[in-house]
Amino acid sequence: MKRIISIVLAAVLVFAALSVSAFAMTAPEEWLASYGGRTKTAGKMLVTPGKNENALNFTWFSYAANEKLEYRPAGASDDSVSVRSSVSVSIGSGFKHTVKLAELQTGKYTYTFTTNGKKSAEKEFTVADTSGSYTVMYCSDPQLGRSGKKNSDTSVANDGYGWEKTVVEAVNKGASLIVSGGDQINEGLSQKQMNVLLSADKLDSIPFAGAPGNHDFYSPLYSRYFSEMGENGAGNDRYFLHGETLFIIIDALNMNGAAHEVTISNAVSAYPNAKWRIAVLHMSAYSPDEDEASNKLATRALTPLFEEYQMDLVLSGHDHFYSRTAPTKNGKPAEGGTIYLQAGSASGGKCGHMSVDGKDYIEFSYDVPSGDASYSLLRFDGDSLTVSSFITGTEEPFDEFSLSARSERSNSSSLSFFAKIIKVLVDIINTVKALFR
Repeated sequence: MKRIISIVLAAVLVFAALSVSAFAMTAPEEWLASYGGRTKTAGKMLVTPGKNENALNFTWFSYAANEKLEYRPAGASDDSVSVRSSVSVSIGSGFKHTVKLAELQTGKYTYTFTTNGKKSAEKEFTVADTSGSYTVMYCSDPQLGRSGKKNSDTSVANDGYGWEKTVVEAVNKGASLIVSGGDQINEGLSQKQMNVLLSADKLDSIPFAGAPGNHDFYSPLYSRYFSEMGENGAGNDRYFLHGETLFIIIDALNMNGAAHEVTISNAVSAYPNAKWRIAVLHMSAYSPDEDEASNKLATRALTPLFEEYQMDLVLSGHDHFYSRTAPTKNGKPAEGGTIYLQAGSASGGKCGHMSVDGKDYIEFSYDVPSGDASYSLLRFDGDSLTVSSFITGTEEPFDEFSLSARSERSNSSSLSFFAKIIKVLVDIINTVKALFR
C-alpha cells in the first residue's frame, strides 16, 4: 500500500510540475483592466533602431492613409516642433505608417503622432548618449500566448504582463536599447498578440530590435513591424551600430550560410572600427538542448562565420533556459574565442529544462524556475563589457561575467564564390530599393 501511495504522490508531483511550467506571472486586476485597449491595432507605436543610435524609426498602423509625427527636444518651445509626414503603405483594410528620423542629437525628445487623423497624447523618446558607458537589454522568447492554455486571452494577458514588467525593469536599470532573440509572440499570425506585445510600457520610447524566431518568420506581421530596423542584410538579416557596438541580426530560419556571410561581411565593412561585434539569432549553436535539429543546424552552418569574423558574443534563445559557453572555437574552449549566450523567456510564459552532462563547452547554466521571466543587461564601458543576467523582480544577478575588447581584429574574409555572387545580387537589390525610397 505504501508503495502504491508513493507512486501516486510521485505522479501527482510530476503532473503539478509540468502544469506549473506552462504558466507565467499572473497579471493583477488593474493591469487586466487595460487589456481590451492593449489588443487594439491602431495607434500602437514601435520604435526600432536606424543605422546608429542617432537614427530611429517609428512604425504604427491606422485606417487613414495620411498620418504625421511631430517632435521636438524636451522642454523646447512650440517654435522648434518638426513635422514629418509618414510613408504610408496599404495593408488590408488599413495602412502601415513609417517615419525615419536621422542625425538626431543626444537627449530627450517629446513627440506626438496621428492615428486616423487624431493626435496622440504626448510621448517621449531618448537618443542615447553612448560617448561613455551605455547599457543594452538582451532577452528572448517573450512568446506572448505560450503559457497556460495556448493563445487564450488569459495566456496572452499573463505573458503580456510578464513581458512589460521585464522591459520596464531593464529600462529603469539604464537600458537604452532592447534586443530580442526572437519568438516575440506565440502565434505569428496573431495581430492581437502583437498588439499586446507592443502595448508594453517603454516600447514607444526605447528602440526595440527583434530577431525572427520560429514563431515569427512565417508571418507577415514580423516583417511589417521590423523590416525598417537597422540596415539591410541578405533576406531578413539586419545590422546597426549602437555606440561602439555592431549588432548583426541573423534570420536563423534561413540556413544558407553564404547569405549570412554576405550580411556579416557587409556589416563589418560598414563599421570596421566597431569595438564590439555581437550576433543575434534565435536558435542556439551551443545549447544544453543540442539534440534538437535546429540547434545542430545553427552550429554547423553559422559558428564558422561567427568565429571567422571574431564575434565577441552570439546571443540566442529558443530553448527557454539560460546557458553560456566559455570563449569557444570549433566547439572547444579556446582563448580569443566567441562566447555563446542563450537566454530564457522574457515573459516567463514557458521555461524549458535541460541537461549539461557531457557538454564541456557550457561554462554556466541555469534552469530558470517555472514562470520566472529573465533578461540580461550588457554594460559597455570603454574596453570592458559586463553581462549581468537577472530574474525579473530581483536586484542581484544570477550570472555575471566580463570580457575585454580585442586588441586586434580581422575586418575582412575571403568570401566563398557562391557568397560573392549573393553579395553582388544583394548590393544590386539594396541599390534599387534606395532609388525608390
